[in-house]
Amino acid sequence: TLCKRVLSSLKLNWSEFARIKGGGSPEEIKAEKINIVVNFLAMLELVKRGLLLASQQSNFSEIDMETGEAKTPIYH
Repeated sequence: TLCKRVLSSLKLNWSEFARIKGGGSPEEIKAEKINIVVNFLAMLELVKRGLLLASQQSNFSEIDMETGEAKTPIYH
């Protein structure tokens, strides 16, 4: 499951988490967009539950995630 995949990795970024590929047929592009949205919502839920710590250095930069000592979400 997605939760097991994230918790088994100590540190990963958004691209690794969402497994973004790019390109393909219109159907594949549509499916990938849906996958990105679903994975983003899953990431937010894991942060909310305190299972994942997410940080981003600047707008539009990569989102870094780690499973270390994540407990209560911290919003900056």
